[in-house]
Amino acid sequence: MKKLADGRYEVTLRYKGRSGSRVSVAGSFNGWNKDQNPMSDKGNGMFEVTLTLNAGAHQYKFVVDGQQWLTDPKNSKRQKDSSGNENSLLDLQ
Repeated sequence: MKKLADGRYEVTLRYKGRSGSRVSVAGSFNGWNKDQNPMSDKGNGMFEVTLTLNAGAHQYKFVVDGQQWLTDPKNSKRQKDSSGNENSLLDLQ
């Protein structure tokens, strides 16, 4: 995570999964759009995306093959949404 001069943050998220999968990240920062932020396949099942986000709290999940929504196993911070779903949490201050 890197704070930018304009007050926003550059955040790189990584997910380890099955090779050949299609992985994206959806969250409060993109209207939970599973197609807006695809992750790059770095090989050996490693996927990565770098986002520029405003300061504040952001909930998110990884979306595998367009159907399986998963919390970030490397981020222990969680928050429940208004529907009772548990999401990963980025708190950028």
